[in-house]
Amino acid sequence: MTGTRAFFWGVAAYFGWRALRKGPSEGGPQPETRFTGIVRVRFGFDTYDLGAPQLAAIESAAETIRAANRPVRIVGHTDSVGSEIHNLELSDARAYSVALALAERGIPLDAMQWEGVGASQPIADNVSFGGRAANRRADVWWAS
Repeated sequence: MTGTRAFFWGVAAYFGWRALRKGPSEGGPQPETRFTGIVRVRFGFDTYDLGAPQLAAIESAAETIRAANRPVRIVGHTDSVGSEIHNLELSDARAYSVALALAERGIPLDAMQWEGVGASQPIADNVSFGGRAANRRADVWWAS
């Protein structure tokens, strides 16, 4: 684990994921910013670990974001399995892990805002295996 990543994971562990979330009042992108570009980072069941497929998607997003030099919004999601509190914490961790990976690829943390929304914004049904798998994601949006 790199020094920056270890530091931020330590802060997250001490204060909790939500304390690290950036929003408009903390200097993140303002509400009027239109986020139109998107990359979806998929996750396995009950994890926020980034493997090779996730890192490839993040690298692709980082190249585009660096070229555009625009604000970034990361929204973590889960399927509906588990409690609401667990899913909110897991989705926060997913968004945060993507933010750290982008930061390691040269995207400034102060250009990003991230949050987890749990299972509240599904893109597929939560009945089938495939639907639940599609909902386990982090959406990386950037202004274009």
